[in-house]
Amino acid sequence: GHVVSVRGADAAHGEMRVLCEVDGQDAATFVLRDQLKRGARDVFARILGLGIELSLATGDRREAAERAVSELGLPLHIEAECTPEAKLIAIKTRQKAGRVVGMVGDGINDAPALAQADVGLVFTNEARTAASEAADIALLGGDVEQVWQALRISQDTVRVATQGILLGIGL
Repeated sequence: GHVVSVRGADAAHGEMRVLCEVDGQDAATFVLRDQLKRGARDVFARILGLGIELSLATGDRREAAERAVSELGLPLHIEAECTPEAKLIAIKTRQKAGRVVGMVGDGINDAPALAQADVGLVFTNEARTAASEAADIALLGGDVEQVWQALRISQDTVRVATQGILLGIGL
């Protein structure tokens, strides 16, 4: 038999390199990196078009975050290498400045910030997780278009409620 070994190399520019050796000889190098969710650029551009400020707070390394924002081609503020506590502090800081804050997350590390946000949205494939319990809205699957749909539904709900109140007062 052959001796196969796999080892990780240093991450560079938001990529993880995995080296594979067979019998001590380099056989392959795999380059792994996160992919942007399909449709993310379009959805975030529409949200920015409403005058909503967007920021990226991630536990990933700065290089990976900068690459993702570069691929989006949109003006997003980046906060990289964030711990769950750092995300929570970022939410509280914005709220203390008088902003209404929405948070979109996808994991248990996001749960404290999702709970603190005025509106928390979580991507999940499971019915009950710590993150989905902390969030206000659970988006099943990973389609980023659902963020836009949730925003539009909430705007329509507020509009209908306001019309009902005004109509009631008018009567």
